[in-house]
Amino acid sequence: MGRVRESADRMQAIRSLLPPALRSSVQAGPLEEGCWCLLVSSNAVAAKVRQMLPALQAQLNSQGLGVNAIRLKVQNRGASPCHRPKKKALTSEGAGLE
Repeated sequence: MGRVRESADRMQAIRSLLPPALRSSVQAGPLEEGCWCLLVSSNAVAAKVRQMLPALQAQLNSQGLGVNAIRLKVQNRGASPCHRPKKKALTSEGAGLE
């Protein structure tokens, strides 16, 4: 239970640095061996948070909650499997060949 609390404390420490629109898209993940994981809702959120990592680590260090690394993991909740469009057979008519 200690790790969960430590992770939640870190999330609280950086929450104010996250843009308001992203706050609901970032959740505290596991803390293992000095590496903290943030769970993000999409690749776009991950890209933005990745740009903010130095500031997030500095904030954690200033509050005595430093970690060696912050890892991001994209959580695709309720995502359906990718469906590739069916390829149509290429015929001589479709290719404009006669």
